[in-house]
Amino acid sequence: MYITEELEISPKIRELTVDDKIVIRSLRKIKYFVARKKFREALRPYDVKDVIEQYSAGHVDMLSRVKSLQMR
Repeated sequence: MYITEELEISPKIRELTVDDKIVIRSLRKIKYFVARKKFREALRPYDVKDVIEQYSAGHVDMLSRVKSLQMR
């Protein structure tokens, strides 16, 4: 039984090739552009009418649930 064979289980580290670096850079650029797009969408102002409609619909739904719980 050799101890050195048991210790060499970890993966070997190698230098990144130019192609590897290009792929990593392009993936990071894609991730950056996607995150930037999502951030810009989050900053976009809300349509007030749409927000009021959603609030009203949620409020009506909540009132109906409260009534159904009170009738039990």
